[in-house]
Amino acid sequence: MDSDTGESLPAALLPYCGRSLLEGLMRDLQAREFLHFKIFGKQCITPVAVMTSSVKNNHEHIVAICERLEWFGRGRENFRLFEQPLVPVVNAEDGKWLISESLLPVGKPGGHGAIWKLACDRGVFEWLYRHGRKGATVRQVSNVVAATDLTLMALAGIGLRHNKKLGFASCERRPGATEGVNVLIEKQNLDGLWEYGITCIEYTEFEKYGISEPTATNGRLAIQQIQTFYMLTCKQRRKLDHAKMLAAYQESC
Repeated sequence: MDSDTGESLPAALLPYCGRSLLEGLMRDLQAREFLHFKIFGKQCITPVAVMTSSVKNNHEHIVAICERLEWFGRGRENFRLFEQPLVPVVNAEDGKWLISESLLPVGKPGGHGAIWKLACDRGVFEWLYRHGRKGATVRQVSNVVAATDLTLMALAGIGLRHNKKLGFASCERRPGATEGVNVLIEKQNLDGLWEYGITCIEYTEFEKYGISEPTATNGRLAIQQIQTFYMLTCKQRRKLDHAKMLAAYQESC
């Protein structure tokens, strides 16, 4: 809650360990860059792309905190902020459009999956390539445990070493957890061939798709992959089409 205006704050500005979540994420990145410097004796400044939205003045808040902290000492040119459009909302009971008092459609952010197509449309992948990058780690600002231990570096390292296009890390699902699950999609195209992809089903849709709660077997929980922590997209110039294909596939799901 904003102490001055009383308005709700976007997730990136929520306090955690004495600073905002966004500041904590940038400190974590700087720590990894310092580790790189200590090992290789060479300074590395990682370009940072941030997807924002207009909800809760998210975009303005992000810009303001970056400007106040002088872009975390990294330079404005090493940041790329791109705002996701709002999606019209319908009533779940009758399927009618939700309209505000001003007779305008009620809009909400399209969700995390929008980052793929939006990054393609806004030239974010090309921007990363111009900065000499061939891979990107995607993180959710409110997931403060994603960077613990060595899991984040291990995920990126194994992806780059084996030249993977996409990877993600998950954890076991606990009974009653209000989190989505990762599932494999099987689709038959017009040529009669089968196509496969990964998507996430939110916990509110479990009953609709017949997903049951995990049960304990011999005192241990059955393993069922839960919400993704972070992802890695390995990209070289010739692989840009793969990112665009992923964005197109997300639209068709």
